[in-house]
Amino acid sequence: MNASRGTETSGKAGLISLRLLVCVLAPILVENAWGGFFAATGDLNFERSFHSATLLPNGKVLIAGGSGGINTTAEIYDPATGMWTLTGSLNEGRAHHTDTLLLTGKVLVTGGLVSTGFQASAEIYDPISGDWTSTSPMHTPRYDHKATLLPNGMVLVTGGYSPNPDTNYWYVSLSSVELYDPANGTWTTTNSMLTTRSTHTATLLPDGRVLVAGGYGDGSYSTSELYGPDTGVWNPGGFMFNGHGIGTATILRNGKVLVTGGPDNSVTLFNPTNTTWTATNSMAYRRYGHTAVLLTNGNVLVAGGVDNEGSFGPISAVEIFNPATGSWTSNSSLIAKRHAHTATMLPNGTVLIAGGYSNSTPKRTELYVEGPQAAIPISLQNPRRLNQSTFRFSFNNTPGWSFIALTSTNVSVPLSNWTTLGNVTEISPGQFQFTDSQATNSSQRYYRVRSN
Repeated sequence: MNASRGTETSGKAGLISLRLLVCVLAPILVENAWGGFFAATGDLNFERSFHSATLLPNGKVLIAGGSGGINTTAEIYDPATGMWTLTGSLNEGRAHHTDTLLLTGKVLVTGGLVSTGFQASAEIYDPISGDWTSTSPMHTPRYDHKATLLPNGMVLVTGGYSPNPDTNYWYVSLSSVELYDPANGTWTTTNSMLTTRSTHTATLLPDGRVLVAGGYGDGSYSTSELYGPDTGVWNPGGFMFNGHGIGTATILRNGKVLVTGGPDNSVTLFNPTNTTWTATNSMAYRRYGHTAVLLTNGNVLVAGGVDNEGSFGPISAVEIFNPATGSWTSNSSLIAKRHAHTATMLPNGTVLIAGGYSNSTPKRTELYVEGPQAAIPISLQNPRRLNQSTFRFSFNNTPGWSFIALTSTNVSVPLSNWTTLGNVTEISPGQFQFTDSQATNSSQRYYRVRSN
């Protein structure tokens, strides 16, 4: 009895489908009906929130700091194994800081909150050595600021909170702006923004300008402005229809910028061609402290955050924005409720969700796999029948996943009509086996192996 191979997705679970027949048949390939699913991957070594996450040139993810500014640790996620390993520690524990992947492949981390207060220090991570090296500090200590890599390789740091010079403990929003030059490791001040801002958004536009929008400060909640790297001048970017204090900004394939939430459910689109803002359909949830990621299909995944209308606690709700229709769909949820987490698009098109405040499994990380990715056939090695009732196959499994086997004599019937055989046993890493005691009672049977 020979086996063909393919993949299938259905509902919230990914399905690896095997046809075990008398002859070799074509692969089964059915795309997910609603877009994607979440699956657990390896746990972090440390609980952390308000940390940074950087996709490195080698496809791995660096996570650093967080958790109130006392965490000096950093760790690396390897998508090939789904595991986290510790790397060199920061010179200074920090949270609410920024991370920027430089053109050299190194990572610049700036400012943030530390155990002793506000921080102006900056340091650089070398992925090759795994070490952190201090570089020149910024002119002003700041946190909840933004850092943007410019086309010329310099880093633009804008706004944030800084200590109030009139008190010993309170803080104020900043309008000041600094530029970091990686060539000589120095900071220079440049023209200040038109207003003070913190927890704002900063987006590099296709034409090289930087759009700064929303945040908290002197009238910044509903305003935006544009920075020209060639001139160093800030110009008004127009008024948004709704304020976005702690929102997200995502540049779409058409060059427009989608700004969501913070702290309500409003959504606004910026058109850089004519410098105009338009309101679009609102999300189902009022949220802030969430994440927004552009998916490979052009849609935007918005996940988690704080529900500003109900519990005022972390939520697991997920919504997907379709730029073509301007509509939102809410057909899935995170495995764990969380906010102040990070979301990183991996080279294979999946999204890594890590850390944040959570009411359960705070070290748990998870992957979002969208429908087209889930439907790509997994490479199965040696699918075979060991005896009359036992079947074995192998593939590169994501650690932490478990599976069940289903069977039917008719591949066309709905999944609900398939018979569940039970759990699939991972007898060794990447080697799977399941049993069907009725395998000899039919001339042909179909099998699906479904993530549990």
